[in-house]
Amino acid sequence: MGSLLFRRRLSRTLLTGIYCGPLRLLAWEIAQRMNKAKVPCDLITGQEREEVDGAKHKAVTVEMADVTSEYSCAVVDEIQMLGCRTRGFSFTRALLGIAADELHLCGDAAAVPLIQEILKATEDNVKVQYYERLSPLVPLKLPLGSFANIRNGDCIVAFSRFEIYKIKRQIERERKHLCSVVYGSLPPETRTRQATMFNDENSDFDVLVASDAIGMQAGLFPNFDLLFLYSRLHATSGLYQILTLHREMFNLHPGCFRIHLVPTVDSISTTYMQNKLSFYTLIFIGVVLLCLVSVAMIGSLWDVRNLVPEICDLQEMINLQILRAFCGEREVVKNYFIADCEQMMKVAAVIDELPINLNDKYLFAMSPVDMDDDISSQGLTQFAQSYSKTRIVRLKEIFTPGTLKVPKSHHALKELESIHKVLDLYVWLSFHLEDSFPDRELAASQKAICSMWVYMDLSFLAYMTFNM
Repeated sequence: MGSLLFRRRLSRTLLTGIYCGPLRLLAWEIAQRMNKAKVPCDLITGQEREEVDGAKHKAVTVEMADVTSEYSCAVVDEIQMLGCRTRGFSFTRALLGIAADELHLCGDAAAVPLIQEILKATEDNVKVQYYERLSPLVPLKLPLGSFANIRNGDCIVAFSRFEIYKIKRQIERERKHLCSVVYGSLPPETRTRQATMFNDENSDFDVLVASDAIGMQAGLFPNFDLLFLYSRLHATSGLYQILTLHREMFNLHPGCFRIHLVPTVDSISTTYMQNKLSFYTLIFIGVVLLCLVSVAMIGSLWDVRNLVPEICDLQEMINLQILRAFCGEREVVKNYFIADCEQMMKVAAVIDELPINLNDKYLFAMSPVDMDDDISSQGLTQFAQSYSKTRIVRLKEIFTPGTLKVPKSHHALKELESIHKVLDLYVWLSFHLEDSFPDRELAASQKAICSMWVYMDLSFLAYMTFNM
């Protein structure tokens, strides 16, 4: 399936429309294109509200899809993500909840049989249209061998933040290339700047080093030609890491570039890799052709209350118990599964003893916080504690504006990325509890400064390594 045709129809021929994408950057890209084409379009994400006068179109992240309004046309991009264990429920909600005369679903063809099965219950008229890839997916016959063989326009995909920066240094020490970097924990604004530098033909940054998070952002990188997969695992475990590569890596927008897949494993000899390359190629093809068998779902607080009848007085129960009851051994109908609630339960475990009503506890549990990041987790905890005491959370209580600095080490860079997550969380909460989180503009401005320092650090490190 393809999405470009649907986006054009949304912007030119229909009265009202909504585009739902998996990433803020994609929603931002669509809003920019629409407004540039003189079609007013609002941008709505969990952390942004940019409303345009007279707009009858919206570009949103899928979690922010409005299922209470009616549209002439709705587009849900990367629909195969309804099988994602953590975010899939938002795509399922959009699929079944958006009220539109036409609903265009764009993404991996592997999702087609499952969607057809699901929509039998709604009696929707489903039409499937396939689009051929405009450039072939061609595995190389030989591994990369050495980073000295990297050329302008190449992209290296690594599987950890540590490996990304190590590869970046190795390539730049050859003094032939400067590298842009993209990975999930980078601030979105920084990712956009890194993409802009790589795409600019006049820029010195002519190689991209990224994590597998680049898969859904392929439309932001129209200029790279060769893509290599990099793994340091041994032969006995290297296959596992390659199999964990998100299938979105193979669902890149048609016409962007040719892709050559080469697993480069340090601990395995070149001869061994040449012998095994055809085997890995078959594995890649198998990953591409896998079909989805079920979609994720999770309830709103109303759903949880009504679908856990054994809990008599919910106000006397703590949020964690309710989530465990709802997400545990629940029976669901065919083609559905309960989404992974691990992050929600981690939040619930932290805030359940606080004097906050159940609705607010559920809101905190649904917030986009990374509980595996110590600084982010501490930020969420402090926000919730302050909220429980006074119902007013001032940013200055936990963060001192003006203290952000350009990081001078990778540890400091990682810490700055975490601080950005905390500021991002404050902005998100300010849109849901506006009166209680009044410092949205201050948090947003500090976020911008944070992104700028991260961007400056990446550029400085690149030039320093190149000129050593």
